Amino acid sequence: MHLAMLEQAIDAAVRFRPMDAPAVAALLERTRAVAMAGKYEKFRTAETFDGTAQNPKWLETAEI
Repeated sequence: MHLAMLEQAIDAAVRFRPMDAPAVAALLERTRAVAMAGKYEKFRTAETFDGTAQNPKWLETAEI
């Protein structure tokens, strides 16, 4: 199994072609609504994953 994974990685590296600017812009436009909603990245948008929100005393003792 490891050899197959290595071969797949090598194939991906050899055939890789960067996206041009219009393709990147089109991808960003297609994903904008979902990205703005944060549906698939709760760690960025929910307080559940924010240690500071769960431990507000950290802010009181923080030094600059």
